[in-house]
Amino acid sequence: MGSDTPLAAYQGALYASWEAGSSSELEYATFNGTSWSSPAAIGATSLAGPALAVKGTLLYESWINDSTGAVDWAYFNGTSWTAAKAIPDTSGLDEIGPAISGYDGALYDAWVANSLGIDYSVRA
Repeated sequence: MGSDTPLAAYQGALYASWEAGSSSELEYATFNGTSWSSPAAIGATSLAGPALAVKGTLLYESWINDSTGAVDWAYFNGTSWTAAKAIPDTSGLDEIGPAISGYDGALYDAWVANSLGIDYSVRA
């Protein structure tokens, strides 16, 4: 089980995400300034991560897939999460990363690729 617990401000609330127990299932909860919501499942399992970032009107999450070792990502539109998608050519990675951030109008994912240094992917 990973220990990453990212936070992101989205649509007037603070979002936190984490790996739940020994199942490594990704969950999230929101904080409205007074109290936290009950945890909800995202529908994916993680070997490392997760990471959160906001771009435009969407909340993005990225993690290393527990089954494939690929960097996966999904987004939340305020109502539901999309199905996970893998970043091509990232399977079999080490358990380091990913990080995700918006920069100059694009969304960047970065991770350590098999202890060979940092690799990244950009989505417009």
